Amino acid sequence: MNILITGCGRGIGYQTALALSAHKDVHVLALSRNKKNLERLQEDVIKQNKEAVFSPLLFDMEKDNFFGSG
Repeated sequence: MNILITGCGRGIGYQTALALSAHKDVHVLALSRNKKNLERLQEDVIKQNKEAVFSPLLFDMEKDNFFGSG
């Protein structure tokens, strides 16, 4: 199962990504605009589950656009 979580730099998003990445057969795609916090989250994920499938994605919902306009 793939799970996309926004706001993973801190707070509820961070804790949700950490909790879900502990589960087997879950791929967590974690979005945040804060690179340092994503790196910290990735370290925490690996500490709790070395086999986690975790993809940190640096992304700003206000500036980045999947469709190439804006």
